[in-house]
Amino acid sequence: MDAQNGNAVDLTVISVAFDRNGKNAAHTDFQISAKLTPEMVGKVRRTGLGVKQVLDLAPGTYAVRFAVRDNLKGEIGTVEYPLEVK
Repeated sequence: MDAQNGNAVDLTVISVAFDRNGKNAAHTDFQISAKLTPEMVGKVRRTGLGVKQVLDLAPGTYAVRFAVRDNLKGEIGTVEYPLEVK
């Protein structure tokens, strides 16, 4: 959230699931752009911003990498999560 831009949010969110061989098994990407009310800003600060996306994966072991870019500030954050689909 950027108070200088009127509580604007402009994020790009990407998730990629890599199989055991390092190949891209599935991915999603989407954009979140909004101007938040003061009430919404308070809620996001208290509980975070939930994002629901689905990766369609066959049974197996994956490394799922998530990246979020704050398009207003130019900052990027990433995390990797091991996942086993049964």
